[in-house]
Amino acid sequence: EFTVMFVPGDQFIDAALSRRPDLLETAAHQQIILASPSTLIGLLRAVHVGWHEQRLADDARELMELGRQLHERAATALGNAAKLGKALGTAVERYNAFVGSVDSRLMPTLRKFEEAGIKSGKEIPKMEDVNLQPRHVHVEEPPRLEAPSRESTT
Repeated sequence: EFTVMFVPGDQFIDAALSRRPDLLETAAHQQIILASPSTLIGLLRAVHVGWHEQRLADDARELMELGRQLHERAATALGNAAKLGKALGTAVERYNAFVGSVDSRLMPTLRKFEEAGIKSGKEIPKMEDVNLQPRHVHVEEPPRLEAPSRESTT
């Protein structure tokens, strides 16, 4: 942080420097910059560039944080989806095991009751295997991004 002291003419700064050659250095140590009409525009442009670069750096940091949050949330959501897919696969396996048990153990006995005329009047539905499995999401290794160079293009 600096304070800019505008001096309305170069000749005034020249006169002050002839009496105090260390004036610019002393002012700089106190965070003061002397600016004349010939140096003010360049100084203002340098400040503008500095503010612009600071804003770009702030925006880049914000984007990096948003990217990190997105990655974290995607990892959580996809982790939950993977668990759900596994649970669905397990549910299908257990359902099919149940259907197999019904077909091999329960239905023969129920048929014998029906053949003997013992039934409720309701029809027993036919149960079939489920031949579907959840799809797997194929996650590839993301490409490595190189860190941006520190070179300025001004």
